[in-house]
Amino acid sequence: MSALNRSRVRELIHKGNVRHVVVEKGGHRTVDLPLNVVIVAAILAIWAVGILLILALVGGYSIHIEDGQSDDSPDDPTVVDVMPPTGQPES
Repeated sequence: MSALNRSRVRELIHKGNVRHVVVEKGGHRTVDLPLNVVIVAAILAIWAVGILLILALVGGYSIHIEDGQSDDSPDDPTVVDVMPPTGQPES
């Protein structure tokens, strides 16, 4: 493996550790895990992740990914919604 590839792998691992998958309901965070943990869990136990995702959808939880460390402003996380809020139509 070349030094360039090793550098790229380290960069991707760092980005996965910085980004978090957040599950919340009513403004209360239920789950906050690094993206790398979620990816490994999905690889090792896709059935469990699928069941938990369905339960979260049925239970009215909001799931989004936060970029906790932006290069421009580390104190202002960027939030990327992966699901629309329940009860509201998609745009």
